[in-house]
Amino acid sequence: VTVTGFAGALSSKATIEQLTIADDQGIWITLNGVVLDWSRSALLSGEVEVSELSADEVIVARAPQAQASAIPSPEAPGFSLPELPLSIN
Repeated sequence: VTVTGFAGALSSKATIEQLTIADDQGIWITLNGVVLDWSRSALLSGEVEVSELSADEVIVARAPQAQASAIPSPEAPGFSLPELPLSIN
């Protein structure tokens, strides 16, 4: 993951000029003009509250390539809800 032009780390509205995600074959997705508008005060009550998560442009060059060792087994494991220290809205 490469982030270029990050601004607003401690504000409620963070922006990123460009975000790219790559695997062993290279970059497979690029997001331009990313905006994350979130509530910092909600963290004090144990919540992550996101009002906006958007991008001006999303370029999917190809599907990501999974590593052979990353492929899960075909059997379904037992299901249980994870214990999180906060709620996500």
